Order: sequence, then structure tokens, then C-alpha cells
Amino acid sequence: IYGVARAIAFRTAQEVWAPLAISEGYMVSTDRGLSWTDGDMPENSVVLDMMFFDSTSGIGVGEEGVVVRYVHDPVAIEPEPDIPAQDFFLAGNFPNPFNPQTQIRFHLGSPGQVKLTVYNIAGEVVRRQEGDFGNAGWHAIAFDGAAVASGIYLYRVEFVRQSAPALLQTGKMVLLK
Repeated sequence: IYGVARAIAFRTAQEVWAPLAISEGYMVSTDRGLSWTDGDMPENSVVLDMMFFDSTSGIGVGEEGVVVRYVHDPVAIEPEPDIPAQDFFLAGNFPNPFNPQTQIRFHLGSPGQVKLTVYNIAGEVVRRQEGDFGNAGWHAIAFDGAAVASGIYLYRVEFVRQSAPALLQTGKMVLLK
């Protein structure tokens, strides 16, 4: 595989994609990054960043205004991927870019407390929120950007479990007003 990955995007909890910029290709892993295969972008496009709106659609952007759409057209319905009970998985926020609201989605393998911290690009805390989630499974926290300026924001989601170390993951979101 030739190229430098400058971004990654999860299509599902198990499948991750990485555009390879100048090589006009991409890498894809179906086992959360343990092994990779490569492919070519449509029309030899140079794609620099990509994101998935859900498991069936996504978009890539690149040089000279290139926009590449991804549409998954399954023959059969895909079940939700199995996620080991000890895992915490941050699926990202949707929509992204957003105006003014988005949902930050995550999967908990067991009940616990979730702490969300949102930072602006200068590293200043914009919002803190905590919540107890009594069920394992998929959850979402709403973020309302009406009171903040357009721009790039980073968010950190910390999962605090009983008698186990906290798990932490970070994401990036773009507010366009």
C-alpha cells in the first residue's frame, strides 16, 4: 500500500477507511485497523478527508474541489456489528458539518457514566456535560452550537465504569452557520 493517510473515518464500528491523498487511493479495514486492503478512488481523484453520515452513505473531499460520494447498496441487511462488552466506541457526530445541532453517538459495553467536554480550536472549554447511562448499547448526546461561533470543535468523551479504568476517545466536528 502506497500513500500517506491524513484522515480516517469509521463507516461502522468495525470498518474504517483512510484516504491516501497523493496516491489517488484509499485503505479500508474491516477489523478496526488490525489489517488493511487498498483500493483506487473513482476517476483517480485525490481525496484528502472523508466522513460517513451513517453506514450507507459518506463523502470525501479533496484537491481542486473534488467531492466523492460513497453509497453502500447492500444485497442483504447488515446487522449491527458485535462489540465486545468491555469496549467503548465513539461513532462520531451526525450531522457533521452541522448548524446548529448535532448528535454525538457512542456505544457502551456496560452501564457507566459518560463525560463530554467540547473545546474550541484554541483549546478553551465550550461545554461540559455528564450523564449516567444505565444500559449497555448505543447512545447519543445532543450538542447545540447556537451560542458559539462557526468553526472547528474537538470533543472528548470519557466513559467511567465501575471498578475499571476510564476509557477516552476524541472527535472533531465542524459548525457552519
